[in-house]
Amino acid sequence: MLTMGWVLFLFPLHPDAGMNLVARREPARNYARESWEPRLEELRAAFGQNKKIPKRYELEILLALSHYPELARAHINFKLTMNRVPATSRPRIYSLFFPRDKRRYLVTISETDSWGASKAVAKNQSFDARIGLIGHELAHTVHYHRKNVFGIIGMGLNLLNPKQRARFERRTDQRAIDHGLGWQLHQWALELRGGSDIGNSWLDAFYMTPGEIRREIERNSRY
Repeated sequence: MLTMGWVLFLFPLHPDAGMNLVARREPARNYARESWEPRLEELRAAFGQNKKIPKRYELEILLALSHYPELARAHINFKLTMNRVPATSRPRIYSLFFPRDKRRYLVTISETDSWGASKAVAKNQSFDARIGLIGHELAHTVHYHRKNVFGIIGMGLNLLNPKQRARFERRTDQRAIDHGLGWQLHQWALELRGGSDIGNSWLDAFYMTPGEIRREIERNSRY
């Protein structure tokens, strides 16, 4: 999810020339914690480089990262907060002048009780839904990681327009689907709506509905 503070991040980024991508993880219909906990060390070695990860959601974060090989060596600090916004992703302003491999990114996951038992809070979500939430934020991160100065300025200006912001968030959902996290995103979207596909005017304006996610999964040859 994107905060309006992002419009302040109009600083130069370096072009994404010559990035060597490794093969992406194939989509999984669901991830079972008990199947992956024995492989935690393997996941840390493969996807934990240059990452600061809270223990509480370490497995979910590493599984989401496994779908973003572009971020394998990126410096990302995953931080638990008490923010009103359930989750955010942004680059550290001071690092925008650094070479690409030295930039720093921050992904926040809120632990606030302001919503009570709301499914907007990660601790109240299922294992798969948390992977979907984190996958959405990493879809933002990989987008920032690719941007040059002209792209970031254009994005910042566009985000002053609520319609453009909605389009930006929906494209972020699509990016997560394209990276193989469609079913996890679907579970997240479903739980945010109380376990059904009943419309929610605010959520539906900014994010794909469960039905829209399913249709994109059906269209995607990777699934």
